[in-house]
Amino acid sequence: MKQLIKTISVVLLFSMASLRAEEAEHQTKNGQPEEHEEHAHSNHFSLFLGLTSALEANTHEFTAGLDYEYRLPVLNRLLGVGVLADFAFGHETTGIFAGFIGIHPVAGLKILVAPGIETLFSVTPATAFLIRGSIGYDIMIDTFSVTPIISADYVPESRTLSLVYGLAAGIGF
Repeated sequence: MKQLIKTISVVLLFSMASLRAEEAEHQTKNGQPEEHEEHAHSNHFSLFLGLTSALEANTHEFTAGLDYEYRLPVLNRLLGVGVLADFAFGHETTGIFAGFIGIHPVAGLKILVAPGIETLFSVTPATAFLIRGSIGYDIMIDTFSVTPIISADYVPESRTLSLVYGLAAGIGF
């Protein structure tokens, strides 16, 4: 549990430091904000690597996934919609498949809400509804992105909560 708290702290500190650096980048010599146009890409595809920690079972599993988001051409591309798939590789493989709504309130900050399904791939497969909430920060380098992200998955049927955290690398187009 201590390792989990340390990891979450590092991700949050890194996100906040990146946000502050981006704000400083848009200041002129006299401290006034620089006039600039937002250059958000309409499409974004990323690959994720990290860990899934089942809180009640105290297990940690390697997780890999991918997602695609389309930023809607309204409200200065504040909203996006997309799909994601994550796979946790432990004693048994678990897959998560969801659609999501993304909100991008400031700079690279993103908040996702994703209803979907969790599928257990085993001798006796099982599927359950889940809801995922995520927060991350896209650090853009031209069209490429690096995103520290943390998600909470809740499965109402079994009343289980898992944290999924790691880094995503993506491309905007």
